[in-house]
Amino acid sequence: MKKLLLTLLGLLFYANPATSQNLLTNGDFESGGNGVGFNVNGAGYNQINPPFSGVTNAGDYAFVTSPQPMNTNFFYNFGDHTTGSGKMMVIDGTTTGGQQRFWRAGNTGGGVCGLTPGNAYLFGYWIRTAATSVTNNATLPNIGVQFSNASNVQIVGGNPIAPLPLVGWRQVSYYFVANSPCVNIELYNDNTNPVGNDFALDDLFVIPQNGCTPPNALPVLFFDPALSDADSVGFDFNNVGQTNFTYSYTIGNGAPVTGIHVAPSNFVINNVPPGQPIAFTLTWNGICAPSQTAYYCPGVTSPGFVAPGPICASAPAPVLPTVSPSGITGQWVPATVSTTANGTYHFLPDPNQCSSVQVISITVLPAPAATFNALPTQLCQNTAAPTLPSVSANGINGTWSPAISTATPGTTVYTFTPAAGQCAAGPVTHSITVNPLITPAFALPNQLCAGAAAPTLPSVSTNGINGTWSPATVSNTATGTYSFTPAAGQCATPISITIVVNPVVTPVFTPVAPICTGQPAPVLPAISNNGISGTWSPAVVSNSSTATYTFTPSGAQCASTQTLTVVVNPQITASFSGLPSTLCQNATATAFPLLSDNGISGTWSPALSTATLGTTVYTFTPNAGQCASATPVTHTVTVLANTTSDFAPIGPLCQGAAAPNLPLISTNGITGIWSPAVISTNATANYTFTPNPGQCAAPRTITVVITPAVVPAFTQIPAFCAGGTAPTLPTVSINGVTGTWSPPLVDNSASGTYVFTPNAGQCASLTTMNITVFPSVSIGFQNNWFVCQGSTPPALPSLSPNGITGAWSPNAIQTGTTGNFTYTFTADPGQCTSANTQTITVTVDPLLAPDFLPVAPLCAGDPAPALLNASPNGITGSWNPPVINTFNSGSYTFTPDAGQCATPQTLFVVVNPRPLPIFPPVAPFCAGETAPTLPTVSDNGFTGTWSPAIVDNTLSGTYVFTPDPGQCVSNFMLNVTVNQPVVPDFPDVAFCFGTTPPALPNISPNGIVGTWNPPVLGNTTSGSYTFIPSAGQCATSQTIQSTVFPDQLTSVEYTITNYFADSHTLTVNAQSPGNYLYQLDYGPLQESNVFTNVANGEHFLTVIDPNGCSEPIVVNDLIFVGYPPYFTPNGDGYHDFWNVFGLDNSARIFIFNRHGKLLKQLSPLSEGWNGTYNGNPLPSDDYWFVVDYFESGVAKTFRSHFTLKR
Repeated sequence: MKKLLLTLLGLLFYANPATSQNLLTNGDFESGGNGVGFNVNGAGYNQINPPFSGVTNAGDYAFVTSPQPMNTNFFYNFGDHTTGSGKMMVIDGTTTGGQQRFWRAGNTGGGVCGLTPGNAYLFGYWIRTAATSVTNNATLPNIGVQFSNASNVQIVGGNPIAPLPLVGWRQVSYYFVANSPCVNIELYNDNTNPVGNDFALDDLFVIPQNGCTPPNALPVLFFDPALSDADSVGFDFNNVGQTNFTYSYTIGNGAPVTGIHVAPSNFVINNVPPGQPIAFTLTWNGICAPSQTAYYCPGVTSPGFVAPGPICASAPAPVLPTVSPSGITGQWVPATVSTTANGTYHFLPDPNQCSSVQVISITVLPAPAATFNALPTQLCQNTAAPTLPSVSANGINGTWSPAISTATPGTTVYTFTPAAGQCAAGPVTHSITVNPLITPAFALPNQLCAGAAAPTLPSVSTNGINGTWSPATVSNTATGTYSFTPAAGQCATPISITIVVNPVVTPVFTPVAPICTGQPAPVLPAISNNGISGTWSPAVVSNSSTATYTFTPSGAQCASTQTLTVVVNPQITASFSGLPSTLCQNATATAFPLLSDNGISGTWSPALSTATLGTTVYTFTPNAGQCASATPVTHTVTVLANTTSDFAPIGPLCQGAAAPNLPLISTNGITGIWSPAVISTNATANYTFTPNPGQCAAPRTITVVITPAVVPAFTQIPAFCAGGTAPTLPTVSINGVTGTWSPPLVDNSASGTYVFTPNAGQCASLTTMNITVFPSVSIGFQNNWFVCQGSTPPALPSLSPNGITGAWSPNAIQTGTTGNFTYTFTADPGQCTSANTQTITVTVDPLLAPDFLPVAPLCAGDPAPALLNASPNGITGSWNPPVINTFNSGSYTFTPDAGQCATPQTLFVVVNPRPLPIFPPVAPFCAGETAPTLPTVSDNGFTGTWSPAIVDNTLSGTYVFTPDPGQCVSNFMLNVTVNQPVVPDFPDVAFCFGTTPPALPNISPNGIVGTWNPPVLGNTTSGSYTFIPSAGQCATSQTIQSTVFPDQLTSVEYTITNYFADSHTLTVNAQSPGNYLYQLDYGPLQESNVFTNVANGEHFLTVIDPNGCSEPIVVNDLIFVGYPPYFTPNGDGYHDFWNVFGLDNSARIFIFNRHGKLLKQLSPLSEGWNGTYNGNPLPSDDYWFVVDYFESGVAKTFRSHFTLKR
């Protein structure tokens, strides 16, 4: 089995120009710059010199020992090719087209001289990519060469496209024949891409190639696994016009082995110890081409570096070791760790170590200065000193010095020193000024009358202190103390002021009693009972009408006005309504009212009485002291006699009879109502008539007598037979009640119910009688009976089916003799029969035997023939067992059904056994192979046919052998297995460009063994690889895809919406095509490159290569300018301030109320507006604002509004 070979590295080795005859001057740039052995005259190229700014422009070049100082952010740090510490030419690729020359041979570009016309020469140079942003060929320098006075020019080594950064230095060489002693050689960059395209050049040479011929193809040497096995390693190379080769190889650390090799164009090293690497160098003798070296590695050793943890910015950078923990030597790209930005560092092992490249990432933690939010700048003397935070707003902890104090007015500088072990900048200072305290002064009254206009408490004291009062409003109802609290930010002490509220006294006067019209009027007093003096309006009381008089206190007495009403009553005549004009004698009379309808009180004379019939006049006399007329008021009342109601007598009534109505008008015309209102005929009762009011009539009671009802009694008529003489129904009951029947006559054909109705006037109830009539029935025996000869005879019953009892003659049935015999049944007397006798005929039948045919012998498993339920001679019955068992011989008995004169019959059924045909099994085979033929005769001699008849060579199946008829043999099933080709289940592979690809295993996960074509995965281009299964496995080939992900994420561009957009959108565009993941701040990763509804303020963006082949790109300081539509300054810590987000300190914000009054001017970097004006909270409302700002260098103004909610 061939070895698993993981590393193949081809390098070009030429004669060292330092020791060979290099015809170029200053090819290593150690002797000087432009004009010393070469000339730069291309448009767009500009030489720069130290000290460098750290930034380069397209076309800048310099002669340096490392590219990085020229462009600190985008150039690698590495040494020159010659010694690692000398000079090289570093060029920032120009974007100017036209193949501008950056190097021409000769001091003035006149070429290299001293050449022999007709002789061959090699021109070459070493090149390395300097830009960290290089990802693919589109960003790599493409170096072109122009020869003049030369012929037969061809490239014999390297590639004009510069290598990727991890490859390091690479040599490019050209063969040419000089046509003149001076040959012009010029270099230019054919790539004008502004990204990447930066490179270093070193060790240019022109050396003679006497005695050799040019190659007819580019020489190639490589390790060939097809020539290798367990102890042999093979190398392959091409014949470029010569079959004579000089070789040299070393096994591990052994001594070199050299020799001459002649065709074929491959070389096998035998007896190689296991696990030893080999370096094989080949020289094409007589060919103007350099030697090449290829390497064989039995395995790859990882350098095993452990990435250092995060480092702090500006801290000493760790040194990257050039020897790994596993002993691998090499160099780092970049060579020096940056302490200003995160970086990725590639370790490139030195040749012939069989080691993989290792990549580590080092995170540089920023060292920010501690920042603090809202530290106080002003404090008041002797107030509680705030605690300065020990952790900054950006998470840096530390201590402040000195301790904060408010004891002494003045300004103190406090220093915050970060604690050790943090990535933080040096100490931060903050100044705090302590101001002396001021006592606010106010001009306010010290007392006022309750209810008077209260003074307004001013929000600014007379000495300029603004603040708030508690309570905020002076009460004009009660004495109160009002505390003034200076607004925050003022060094002022609170004060309290007491304002006394004197109560308002209500004048008290003795009420004036009502007077009658025309009486002398009272005088109104000028001083109240409680000492309040004042005047009345009107001043004099009127004695002609009621009026209200108002007392107004005089002077500053804290007294209220008072009113007094003097009532003047008119002289009126008493009036009454509803007095009766008639009354019944001796009725209870309601006394006349002592107060008239119009409010006059008085007495009646004489007292009201109903004792005496006749008419009486009653007089009303008003009580003294009322404004009442002196004219007497009289009323006449007539007393009437009472009448007795007369009614016609009622009853007696029969119990249960219909009751008459009680009359509501007596025969002498008295109306009224009865109690009870309806006569009940259940029992004797009294009924009282009450006359309606106003009739002078007395109540009347009558008695209604109820006579009980008699139930007629009759002797029950007995039941009789239908058709007999019907009995007569009596018209007088046993208890003497006369009446009639319905129906009047008894029906002698059917039972019935008869109703007796008493004659009128007897107080008797209805009664009924049920009379039963029995129908006449037949005796009911069957006329014909059948019995079998010799059977047990049935008994003759003494009770017929219709319930008739009687006796038989003869009294028993005989079955000894066949024939017809008669038997007579005579009914017992006294039964309702249609006939007294019935004669039946009994037939005695002879016995029959069923005539079933024998059942032919059966084969085991044959369908069972049915056992018929009727014999050919008509006997029906059943079988036991009921179904023939076709697997065992046995007896089956037929039992005739009852009622048939028949005997049982037994059949014996023979079942012959059914053997299986014997066939050899069919061996499994692969789908598509030739299918075997199925034999039509079994090994034990049975013939038959198969279904299906032919074996399918594509699918497994079951084949059924059906024996030919006439053979007692079973069907046979034969399973034929057709193995389907198994598809190896190798997964597709994917990895990053230039990394060590995984080995292709020769056994699939599902166990298929085979080989691959090509046998080894390439690590530079994606491709297809086919697995071919070994023979004998019933398996198909499989092609997998190997995807090589490029390191392509280099830079991004983005666009954001304008300031104050209604909805902010961020659109990100990666400069290299690919599928990337995008993250805004610490939000979720997304595949879309568009972020919508981005919040106002500052954000950062991260773009990630999901394949892990590119470093993530972070874009900071994305500013989205906007403002909140509302805020709630209620002190709960949420939305307490309003401001515009995202603007710098050059912007100015002006806030107005809806009337245009300027309320606040603020900076977008301030805390914001807290919703107050002059220290007073403003109400919930819409407020307007104007913002003056710069966007992309253009001065702009924005106007809108927001809502304050409380």
